[in-house]
Amino acid sequence: MNRDRLTPRQRSALCWAALLPAVTAETAALAGRGGLLGALLAAGVPALLYRWRPRPGRAAELAGGLWALAAGGILLRLGAHRLSAAVYPEAAEGLFFWGLLLCAAVLASGSRRALGRLGALTAPVLGATLALVLALAAPMLDPRELWPLRAGDGAELLPALGRTLGAAALGLTLFPPEGEERPSFPGAALTGLTAALLSLAVTGALGAAAARETGAPLFVLIRNLRPGHLPERLEPLAAGMWVITDLLALAAAMQRAGRTLFPGDFGPDGAKSIRGPAVCAAALAAGGLLWGRGFFTAEIAAEWILPAGSLLAAAAALLPGKGGRQQTA
Repeated sequence: MNRDRLTPRQRSALCWAALLPAVTAETAALAGRGGLLGALLAAGVPALLYRWRPRPGRAAELAGGLWALAAGGILLRLGAHRLSAAVYPEAAEGLFFWGLLLCAAVLASGSRRALGRLGALTAPVLGATLALVLALAAPMLDPRELWPLRAGDGAELLPALGRTLGAAALGLTLFPPEGEERPSFPGAALTGLTAALLSLAVTGALGAAAARETGAPLFVLIRNLRPGHLPERLEPLAAGMWVITDLLALAAAMQRAGRTLFPGDFGPDGAKSIRGPAVCAAALAAGGLLWGRGFFTAEIAAEWILPAGSLLAAAAALLPGKGGRQQTA
């Protein structure tokens, strides 16, 4: 096996752990009851492509690498804002912005297999933490809030579908199939299923209106858990897991872009030159600063630009390149 490739297990675990914050933030927080249906569609898109092995051309690969940088800037801004607003409100957002960027740049400078191993180690711990949260939230669920749609929820349904489809497309962009491999269906499907369960728990426990008003649904849910002082112990664990998943997503975006735009600067054992990682880190920093200013606010970037750009990049990657063709299993 090529030492520069991820194993199927590493690819699926990395895809799930890296994309989970982006999916849950765009469903439970913004979509209410519509997020349940939208999150399930995030699993359906990779399922349709499971038997389709795309061989994109060089132009499509370049488009995917450039979009990985743009998407990484959005994820960097969102991750820093989430940590500052939801977990450590006393700290300045810039501290998390530059801290996440520095750690992600160091992680992206390593080998792909090291990143995959970190994803494989993180996924079980993250899964156990979320399973505990869901189990403790079960007694708080209100059956009247669990019905997927009501008369006033139609306006939130279509944006929720677009955002979750965009999150699934982002997975195909950051973790493209290699050679004869198929897209990361298990990881993307599990991401959609997990996001659906979290959306169900947040909406059922807090109500659809409150779920739409908060930008950090998981932490709000944890703070309302019972019994005793358990939320005080669970929240730091969940915050630590969310930091690691943000780092995985940012490092994956930098590696995807760097290995596409600067293939000579990356080898099986990591970066061979500082140029590629440095340029990618600078691009992420510039993008993260851009998305928080003027018309390009973080909210517009998260709700519209990130899903739309990811869908376009994934569509370009599915087009066969020169001399290539689409294969089915």
